[in-house]
Amino acid sequence: MAKKSNAIYAPGELGKVRGKLGVADDNEAKRMAQILGGEVGTEREPEPEKPPPGRTGRRRETVELVVGGRGGRNRPKRLVELAGDDYENSLTPPGSLSRTKPGDPADDPSIQLKTSYSERVKMDRYAAQIEFGIKNSAQVLVSIFSFFNEPQDYVNPHFVTKRINEYYERIEQLVTSTRTLFPRNNMKRNERMKKTSPFVLSILDTIRYWNIEQIASNIAKIQSHPRTAKVSEFADILRAIYKPLFVLEQMDMENHIKGAYKLLYKILYLDNPMDAKDKFQELIRTALASFANIRRDVHFSLYPMLMKLISDRWLPYERLFI
Repeated sequence: MAKKSNAIYAPGELGKVRGKLGVADDNEAKRMAQILGGEVGTEREPEPEKPPPGRTGRRRETVELVVGGRGGRNRPKRLVELAGDDYENSLTPPGSLSRTKPGDPADDPSIQLKTSYSERVKMDRYAAQIEFGIKNSAQVLVSIFSFFNEPQDYVNPHFVTKRINEYYERIEQLVTSTRTLFPRNNMKRNERMKKTSPFVLSILDTIRYWNIEQIASNIAKIQSHPRTAKVSEFADILRAIYKPLFVLEQMDMENHIKGAYKLLYKILYLDNPMDAKDKFQELIRTALASFANIRRDVHFSLYPMLMKLISDRWLPYERLFI
């Protein structure tokens, strides 16, 4: 039968008792045990420290630290914490950490962002400039004198009834011209373009599948109440307008856009040379002029409204679209 261990005292407990009795060391404790009877107690080994939460799989080890590539025999050793074999398993995967708070207004353009007074006034004054016309002078004054609360973010009625129609017409010209040249239901022409150049097909698909029907429907709804239309009501319209522009953002006008329509013209010419000369050339010129106008003017003219939906501060045009 194994001998029962007499290590029943907690670490440091015997030291405290011996201090009170005036016993200096273990030899004196043994001598007193012989005189009085009994045996000398033994303290248990200190229990290893439990790692704090979130630091499992670590171990303590005394190592020699060499700084700057220079070491020495008499250099003091340090107690450091090293990662254990299972340390990687204790890490939280990067994908499990959410970068945005649930319900972040920046994720939903229909929810008005909380902006400071100065930034709100700055954006409203900028949106009221002649080249944009998104706000009128009365709406800017309301914004300026609303010191303690957010005013209703109304849009200039003239913008609702006139300006937005002009922007839509330019997009409509581009899309309808492209659809006439390259109908979505013409499977034969689609297959030929796919075999000739999938890259050009992707460019033309982005244009001819531009959802102008949704844009027109949303504009009609807003124009039913032009004096009470708010910036947030334009969220779906701006999303439908800017999405294809973002897709084609890196496309060069000369090499990619014009090149795509040139290749389309070649395919059309092989199918019907007479129509290609009389009809399709004019449609291609209309499509290219409309695309250039949209990229240059519409993209810029709507940016203050987009900024109010996705930013809580004024940003220059170039920075907003980085």
